[in-house]
Amino acid sequence: MRSCTEGNEGTVRSLYSEDIAVIGMDCLLPNADGTEEFFDNLKLGRDSVSEFPEKRRRDADNCRAYAGLGRADYRLGNYLCEIDSFDYRFFHITPREAALMNPNQRILLQLIYRTIQDAGLSEERVRGSDTGLFIGYIGDYDGGAYTSMVYESQEESSPTGSLASMMAGRIAYLLDLRGPAMLIDTACSSSLTAVHQACRAIRSGECSMALAAGVRTVLFPGREHSIGIESEDGYTRVFDENASGTGLGEGAAGILLKSLPEAEKDGDMIYAVIRGSAVNQDGSCIGLTAPNGNAQTRVLRQAWKDAAVRAEEISYIEAHGTGTRLGDPVEIEALNQAFRCDTEEEDFCRIGSVKSNLGHLYDCAGIVGVIKTALMLYHRCYVPSAHFHRLNPEIRLEHSPLRISEEYCEWEPRNGRWIAGVSAFGFSGTNCHLVMEAHREEEGEERRSAPEASHLFPLSAKSREALYELINSYRILSLDLQDRELEALCTSMQLDRTHYDYRLAFRLSDSESLWRMLEEIYDYRLLDEPDYLPEGVCFGKAEEEGKGSPRAEGLTMEELCASYVRFRSFSFESIYYHRRKKRMRLPLYPFEKERCWIRLPKEKLRKSPGREEETGGPGEEMEPIVLRGREEGASYSRMEREIAGIFQREMGFHEFSVHDSFYALGGDSITAYRIVNRINAAHGSRMTMADILQYSTIEKLAAHIEENVGDPEESVALYHIEKAPKQSSYPLSYAQQRMFLLYLRDPEDSSYNMPFSIRFRGCLDIERFRSSFQRIFRLHDIFRSRFYIEDGAARQSVDEEKELSITELRGGEEASFPRLRELMNRPFDLEKDPLLRVALLEISKEEYLSFIVMNHIAADGSSLRILSDEFVKLYQGIPVERQELQYKDFALWQRKLDLSRQEHFWLERMEGYRREELPLDFERRGGERKSEELGFSMDKGSAEKLRGLCREKDLSLFSVLMAAFQLALSQFTASDEVIVGTPISGRIAIETQQMVGMFVNVMPVRGRIEREEKLSEFIRRTHRLLLSVLGNQDYPFELLVEKLKEEREAFRNPVFDTVFAFQNMDRPEFSLLGLSAAMENEDKRAKFDITMEASEEEGELSFLLRYAGTLFLKESMEGFFTLYRDLVQKIAEGSELPIGELLSLISRNGGMDGEIMEDAAEFSGLDFDF
Repeated sequence: MRSCTEGNEGTVRSLYSEDIAVIGMDCLLPNADGTEEFFDNLKLGRDSVSEFPEKRRRDADNCRAYAGLGRADYRLGNYLCEIDSFDYRFFHITPREAALMNPNQRILLQLIYRTIQDAGLSEERVRGSDTGLFIGYIGDYDGGAYTSMVYESQEESSPTGSLASMMAGRIAYLLDLRGPAMLIDTACSSSLTAVHQACRAIRSGECSMALAAGVRTVLFPGREHSIGIESEDGYTRVFDENASGTGLGEGAAGILLKSLPEAEKDGDMIYAVIRGSAVNQDGSCIGLTAPNGNAQTRVLRQAWKDAAVRAEEISYIEAHGTGTRLGDPVEIEALNQAFRCDTEEEDFCRIGSVKSNLGHLYDCAGIVGVIKTALMLYHRCYVPSAHFHRLNPEIRLEHSPLRISEEYCEWEPRNGRWIAGVSAFGFSGTNCHLVMEAHREEEGEERRSAPEASHLFPLSAKSREALYELINSYRILSLDLQDRELEALCTSMQLDRTHYDYRLAFRLSDSESLWRMLEEIYDYRLLDEPDYLPEGVCFGKAEEEGKGSPRAEGLTMEELCASYVRFRSFSFESIYYHRRKKRMRLPLYPFEKERCWIRLPKEKLRKSPGREEETGGPGEEMEPIVLRGREEGASYSRMEREIAGIFQREMGFHEFSVHDSFYALGGDSITAYRIVNRINAAHGSRMTMADILQYSTIEKLAAHIEENVGDPEESVALYHIEKAPKQSSYPLSYAQQRMFLLYLRDPEDSSYNMPFSIRFRGCLDIERFRSSFQRIFRLHDIFRSRFYIEDGAARQSVDEEKELSITELRGGEEASFPRLRELMNRPFDLEKDPLLRVALLEISKEEYLSFIVMNHIAADGSSLRILSDEFVKLYQGIPVERQELQYKDFALWQRKLDLSRQEHFWLERMEGYRREELPLDFERRGGERKSEELGFSMDKGSAEKLRGLCREKDLSLFSVLMAAFQLALSQFTASDEVIVGTPISGRIAIETQQMVGMFVNVMPVRGRIEREEKLSEFIRRTHRLLLSVLGNQDYPFELLVEKLKEEREAFRNPVFDTVFAFQNMDRPEFSLLGLSAAMENEDKRAKFDITMEASEEEGELSFLLRYAGTLFLKESMEGFFTLYRDLVQKIAEGSELPIGELLSLISRNGGMDGEIMEDAAEFSGLDFDF
């Protein structure tokens, strides 16, 4: 047996040993939605074993069928009643996006929000803070089944919501948490290790607060997923003679941590204190997954040392508790050995395990044990061990310090202290132990100011139904509320909650009147009939922006209530903060339960083995559409219902007002693009994105289509590509012609190579990798096309003899970089070379780096998405069929389009144009442009203000950002007329959506700046201008250049020198067959003098300025970039100044606070779909 001194030489605490306070907690467990219900179950010794919930069984059957598993023999277990509900509106996520999110991510997002709320912190006090996020998560129980279904079932994959690697990042993004954010996987000890790491991060100063959490759900709990420790009957009997393994468990739990001195200083409510913790590893022992008693003893002693406690001070242990005949005796013996190093005292420390109540939650088990122990410490009581009747005969407790906790009873302190330990031992061999203590509040001298005679009671939610649920929660709370607690209640509601738009407020003088008022409003649903609300109750939807917080002086309580309900910007801080005496824990936000589940193709379900044919089910059929917005009994047209159906398919909502703005529904450019294509496919129409942006409600759009759609027989050919007759060669598209002319000018120029990389982590199957890319090469004729001059015209043809050669390398990145750089930068011979290059670098057996290079004549940014989607499917063995239509069919179709109407628009629009002259620092010269970059990300608050402005004014975000760029360019060039190029996706026909090729068109946006014009008026004018540009986007830029007859200048783009591009980005990350993979753009060359690239990824707004370093000094571009940034900030603030005055103000102030970063972001170059 090991020495007692090993791992615990004395009780001197280590550096960074500050105590940590648990200030917020929440959990979602079987039969327990929240910590109160959980503790009620613990006190009664309840378990949660049940049949697999019937409402989940249909989804599970469908998922199993889709995965080809046939029907299941579902086990008894501790199940959540539902995992498909989510309040997507609350988090500004569309239903479609929410359905693609892994259920674990949805559950955890809501739980972490409630955990923050439980600590008495509003959104505003957490957003932008350095709060850390540590999540214990070992991935899907079902081996990534949900992620695979997301990929297979979607026309265009949206993987970020289903990737384990995105869980912490997405939650941190949505809540704007800026501390460390990470997943931790140590198997069964994952979430307790997450708590350990969170404490370490606070102690080291990495973050001032930290969230630790875990989540576990089982998509389809069949017996084939057994790992050998499961009980046959689903029950867990820890330490009992009938122990036969652990039952299956599900749940989620989270805690919010803060240093104890800071928590006490800030007046935070504290559940318990974490004194110390330790983590170790089994190392080499009898088996990889076998428990190691010596290692468990070591980690206990190390944690006690870190906490500076001695064994005899500990009076409760929350055990790991495997519930197996082998594991339980090993753990008890390890505890006995750890205690015996300090004391020979007997029978003073109780022991229990929450697995008896909930089964094994695996990665979530440890943190549930922390919450159980924190509640016991907070209430100073022991709880019984469920299913314990007689001790396992292999366990010896005679003369032991331990005894089983068998009843609910008071917890007497030892030496005036309540100290507990919490253990979690992973079958990975990673062991963790945490030491906790009850918090003892200092008896401070209470201020003896006179109690307030009345209080303002404010309540708010994001919807009327959620507000009703909150009213009910406070109604229940008021039953046990004392009058002396009203002040703490109301000030906590005022200062510790975010105030949403649906608001209720009234004057409150006693708890009985509170109960009576809430009871009446709730029972009779008086929010639906505001005229019948009790006297003095104010209710409404806050919409107006007030000019700061109203002053308390001179305002009656009724006037304050009315102001709160009316003004969105109303703040209680200046009115009540200095009068706060005490905080109170409040009911948590009642998220609305909207079904969010992946839609599975019915044909795949019918073909699955062991499954009867189905006519549909939840998840396969769209919900019936509900239209509203008109008086009851009013009708809605067939076209309105059709448009609503398209909106539903692309955004996921099933209930619409015909007056809802596309922007207010969360629509973005990609969504608008898809909607346009669906309308055009259905009606053979000439709809463009401009129509969606201009006619932004269902009512207006339907009327516009009905008025303008002509004879389908005449228009259908405009937007439906037909197969070109087979011929020896084909014309080039206009975009290809642009690329080919650039190539002919300088065949050695590699500027239009499109390199990107994929980094794989895990064991890559190289043969699968090879065959996947070989198949991709054969799927798309464009990669095997050759380009040449024939009879004085540029032509293309497909060379079936071309082969894809994959370069394979081994070694470090640095050593291999020269070879990879040559691969990226080597020019393509457009007549001879395959237009796709692939290289694979094996860095180690667990890390690979792939480089893929295409030529721009063969692909654009959207092609990267198509290629990555196909690779993911092919690598997983999912067939990808060859598209009947290929790019050459599009090229021939485009050449036949009648664009005379659009040509007239452009020639009229560009008549008499003059180019602004950029103030160059260096002369234009030949040779490769030296590309430089500057970047910044807009803070979340300003970005949301900008989006709010767009929703309120019915503007597109693109219009606002383009207006700011034109103003900055006007100031930079001292010109009142500017021309900015902007790229258009060019995929105007529905058949091009899955077609690899070069479709991008570039349109010149000519703007005139009048300095007396108000900023808001200029933005509105720019919006109208862009609508007209979008309405004529099919006209090729190459034709316009020919018609304008501009004299070409060497080394200069025709018509414009600057480009503004905006896109919504999906970060290209994915996981497949045990691999995680991330794509990176490797093309950072400047193709224009100045290019501003704005991107919106999951709501975050980032900007990258790419410029020619051969033309501009860095200082010049920093000044220009700062000017643009400040203009965007002023727009977000709602400035109404005239343009000239605003530009002068910004120039005088010399820029605003903020950092401009070099190489701050990477985007996909020119190829933007805005």
